[in-house]
Amino acid sequence: MVNPADWILDLVSVDSRGDREQVTRKRVSLMIDNWAEREAKKVEDKAANRDSVQGPAGIVDYDGKASVIVALPVVLERMARNLWRQPPVFWMRLYQTPLLACIMLMIYQRLKYGPTGGQDRMGFVLEIISPLAFVGVLNNVAVFPADRDIFFHEVRTSGAYSASTFVLAFTIVELPLEIAGALLSAVVTNIGAGMQTNARIFFQFAFAQWALVSTGESIGMMFGSFTRSMGFNVSLVSTFITVLVQLSGVVSVSLPQWLGTLAWSTTLKYSTRIVMINECVGLRLHCTDDEVMNGQCLVQTGEQLLALLGWEDWNVSKYCGILFAITVAYRILAWAVIRAKVASL
Repeated sequence: MVNPADWILDLVSVDSRGDREQVTRKRVSLMIDNWAEREAKKVEDKAANRDSVQGPAGIVDYDGKASVIVALPVVLERMARNLWRQPPVFWMRLYQTPLLACIMLMIYQRLKYGPTGGQDRMGFVLEIISPLAFVGVLNNVAVFPADRDIFFHEVRTSGAYSASTFVLAFTIVELPLEIAGALLSAVVTNIGAGMQTNARIFFQFAFAQWALVSTGESIGMMFGSFTRSMGFNVSLVSTFITVLVQLSGVVSVSLPQWLGTLAWSTTLKYSTRIVMINECVGLRLHCTDDEVMNGQCLVQTGEQLLALLGWEDWNVSKYCGILFAITVAYRILAWAVIRAKVASL
């Protein structure tokens, strides 16, 4: 019996003992010549294949990148398979939003219609809305770095597909889990907590939650594209989102004009209004005359609560349209940031 490694070393080495040197040297030279010939042929074939590509429509762009139509199915399947092969990450993206809703429900339980009902609803809406963007960031941190590293590596080596393909594939993979998580969360909070509901209110509630999670994902993509330190990214993004929470219109009713203007460019502002207006319009609280007189019951109707917040426009449909547009705009901004990063590689 011969050790395979030793046998291979003997095969590719020159034996300098006696007449063995001429035989072994000839064998080694023959192997080297054969190897060099094969490698030269590979180089020629590769050059011939590259020259033969004429760039038919939908196959190769002028810069050598596959078009979105061609590359998207391949990249999409790979991302979906990679996510499915990580069960903890897959399920975390699905249950993190409803789990947060369950925790909030444990704290607030069923909302009451007594003298503190107005304050309870303000706190409940703030607590279920404000963390959702950060939930999106955490979802992003679990998946995006690996996909980002693969994409950047492929850009450096072959540049086979564009940033548009990458962002579109990432969005399509995340979307079903985000929507399912938002619907489950709406069941827990909108129905389970005893908020006012019907079909329209329920789906607008879920839509507002989805928009916030998606915004968090977009922000995570932007910050995560320029540094590999996830700890630094999470710290920076959490600070950024905490500042945005203060602009929602519930924590602070009166803001400096420039901050108030900035607030309208965030999804938190619109999501909070959608949920709060749907809950308050038509709401009636049960307060005695004594509770009203001693200030224990600040408001007796939901409309009074909205007036206390200074909200005069109750057009929820308009807010939903603007919220969708801003959510898409954040994702487009993330695409622009990734494209700028690719250009610098």
